[in-house]
Amino acid sequence: MGYKIGSVALIVFLLIPSCILCRLSAESRVILDHITIAGYELQLEVREAKCILTFSGHSHLGELTLLPKPPCRFVRDWKGDPQSFSYKDIGNAMIVILVGTPSKEVSSDLSRRECGTESQGVILREQGVLVSKRIGRGGLICPSHGLDETEFWLFSHEWARPYTGDSDGPSIK
Repeated sequence: MGYKIGSVALIVFLLIPSCILCRLSAESRVILDHITIAGYELQLEVREAKCILTFSGHSHLGELTLLPKPPCRFVRDWKGDPQSFSYKDIGNAMIVILVGTPSKEVSSDLSRRECGTESQGVILREQGVLVSKRIGRGGLICPSHGLDETEFWLFSHEWARPYTGDSDGPSIK
């Protein structure tokens, strides 16, 4: 009997700290947006005050740290669907754009619509997922209002190298 009670106590002792760590890990991660497109599941999360893109699809699974600050959202068309464009000249890559970095000088109405001052492209290919090194800055971008196709072309044709996470990444002002 003592052996079974001791085993149960040991299991409880080992499980309680791990459950606490699981809860802390889940609490420090906030999901902002999620889309399925071009065979990928994409999710925008906040961790440690940074926007993180997690992805899975086409045998790829990973996450990338983004430059725009939270909250981050995917750009959507007037129907609420993720807005994207595909370009044959770069291997049929599909491009989506996310918006973040709220403006400190914007009315509360625009803040509620989660408008931001920075945007970044996400390039989806069967070979993997990349984020653009180009960061769109200047002006106010509301992800629920969609963007002109020119923005997608610019993000996709700067050509996509894997993003290194440098905080001083290139920008268009």
